[in-house]
Amino acid sequence: MDNSKVSKSRLRRDSLFESQILPAEQVSGDRAPFDQKAYYTITSKTSERLKDLIKNSRKTLLTIAVSLMLGALLVQQATAQSTQISVIPVDLEVGPSPPTDPFTINITLTDFTGVYTWQTRLNYNPALLNVTGASYPSDHIFAGKTTSPVSPVIDNAVGYVLFGNSLVGDEPGINGTNVVLCQIEMRGVGAGVGNLTFHTGVGGTFLLDADGDDIAFTANSGEVTVVPELSSVLLAVFFLVTALAAVIGKTYYDKYTKRCG
Repeated sequence: MDNSKVSKSRLRRDSLFESQILPAEQVSGDRAPFDQKAYYTITSKTSERLKDLIKNSRKTLLTIAVSLMLGALLVQQATAQSTQISVIPVDLEVGPSPPTDPFTINITLTDFTGVYTWQTRLNYNPALLNVTGASYPSDHIFAGKTTSPVSPVIDNAVGYVLFGNSLVGDEPGINGTNVVLCQIEMRGVGAGVGNLTFHTGVGGTFLLDADGDDIAFTANSGEVTVVPELSSVLLAVFFLVTALAAVIGKTYYDKYTKRCG
């Protein structure tokens, strides 16, 4: 084969080398002697461009890495701010005359992703409130799934109820919003305002994904007002005032009718 007929198209073309392709005469060892000066010139320019490429690539990789880290941080913060566990209704009035009839509150979860396991510990003032039971409603977060249910732990001496549930097997976790985790049945045993707060420390309220990692959340408390019974003194005063008002009213009525008559 005649090397003099080797064209530029046979050489590797690249954006770095496109302007530095040797003519066919320099490719062929038969037609042109080795030009050392030209060789070093091309090699030097190529090296500089390679250095620039590596430098720019490092900058690009660093930028991508920083962007990914910031993105992950923002997602984590957004998750922590949006996922909320709450007592519903937030403010409830029961009574009068404790002990009251039983009433029910919901523990709900909003704006969540990948929930595989949950546990909640709800604290309350046992002088005002007692828990009589805890259950999963028919539309609870894991409805229709295979789960590992547990029995609630109720302590009306200390004032807390501990309850939870978990999926079983190869499940990715549940996504959703405004879903009920459980229902707590209570009754008022003393007059006053009782706070319902989530314990989020060790052994308290938590959410886990399928890998057993914590899911960040915000806990929102509730409040129950137990209306007091009217005391016997207040009832006596009420009836006395009512009786006096009736007597005074009748007296003025009799005087008015006499004048008109």
